[in-house]
Amino acid sequence: MKISTVSVYAAAAALSVALSVSSTFAQSPSNTPGGQVGTSTTPAGEFLVDSQGNSLYVFANDTENHSNCTGDCETAWPPLKVQNGSIPYTPAATGDVQSTLLNTTLRPDGTTQVTYGGKPLYRYAGDKQPGQTKGQGLNQFGGIWNLVQPDGKVLTGSSSPSPSPSP
Repeated sequence: MKISTVSVYAAAAALSVALSVSSTFAQSPSNTPGGQVGTSTTPAGEFLVDSQGNSLYVFANDTENHSNCTGDCETAWPPLKVQNGSIPYTPAATGDVQSTLLNTTLRPDGTTQVTYGGKPLYRYAGDKQPGQTKGQGLNQFGGIWNLVQPDGKVLTGSSSPSPSPSP
């Protein structure tokens, strides 16, 4: 059987398209930002983390299901957003996370942010690796930032090994 060069190129192109389409649709919630919310523990207590182990914080100036952190605030405190294609979803709860407290809310820019007990969740840009809690107790952008416990209450006290500078 003789295979032409055109047939080989056509087959390669078709395989490339098939692979890119399947990877787009096979993406699970755990592979997208905010896919899972779990817990971690420090000497100060247990708190929420994202699927990569990054600490999650709440902002005292937010109101229930509404973020007041935009612009420069959003750069320093990236919101935990979720998106699966064009359909927002609620991430999975793991560890001691209470799935009944996990939900989402629409941000002012139209994106979907994860909430816990009605409080929007954020990461801190100063936490450079999973498990760091340098944002705990910081007073930035007009309010206090705290880690959140599995019961939905804020973790009080400092769990940071050293103070973090304010932006």
